[in-house]
Amino acid sequence: MVRLNPLHEGSQQEIDLTVESGADIIMLPMFRTTSEACQFADMIAGRCRLCLLVETRAAMQVIGELVSIPGVDEFHIGLNDLSLDLRLNFMFEPFPLGLVDAMATELTKAGKPFGIGGLARADEGLLPARLLIGEHVRLGSSAAILSRTFHRQHDNVEAIRAEMDFAAEVALLREIERDWQQASSDAIEKNRIEAWQRIADIRARRSLPNN
Repeated sequence: MVRLNPLHEGSQQEIDLTVESGADIIMLPMFRTTSEACQFADMIAGRCRLCLLVETRAAMQVIGELVSIPGVDEFHIGLNDLSLDLRLNFMFEPFPLGLVDAMATELTKAGKPFGIGGLARADEGLLPARLLIGEHVRLGSSAAILSRTFHRQHDNVEAIRAEMDFAAEVALLREIERDWQQASSDAIEKNRIEAWQRIADIRARRSLPNN
């Protein structure tokens, strides 16, 4: 998958070069209208798969239209920029607000595969990946992007390999996913409640005035 720039006057050249270089999937970020998505899909012209990165309020609001665009194969819900566009305090707030559920429902109904946000390492962060993966399974998500914190902000493969066992960390995330896929509906719901409560607690702390 290759994430290109938002739609601009040089998009056709970028797309052509990316397709010629062997990309399987091209991702369109930071779009706001169905017209932008249609233009981008027309430029790809079926030469590879197209993933729409839904990370603006406007795109979220027209997701029911986006699923019907010819040439759009899959979606990714970008929580960081979406939360910024919504002026929220914490990137995972769209979960308890019901926004992720609403989008997942539209995508599932249309039979479109989708992913949600990013994942850090299994037991790290304010909202550990273990909880988040349970939400992925509950909603039917089939993908996540590894976050910058996953690889400690390193900018090259050598540095990542020196700091961590990348394959082992990814294998652990996949093991957690398998466990959630085999979990009972009660366990999945209990995880949702815990995840949403943690998000609410984090949001509340961030909303407090500085002393």
